Amino acid sequence: MKKQNIYQESNKQFTSLEHLIYLDLVKLLLAWNNCFGLEAYCYQIRF
Repeated sequence: MKKQNIYQESNKQFTSLEHLIYLDLVKLLLAWNNCFGLEAYCYQIRF
């Protein structure tokens, strides 16, 4: 039970800004994964 409480506390400290940055990184990784000869599509996602 104690481990779960610690995990929940650490989640509370995860700010919205950090969350947005994390989501941007995920989107960037997805963009790279979809970049097989689709350069135009790639740049559209990244910029």
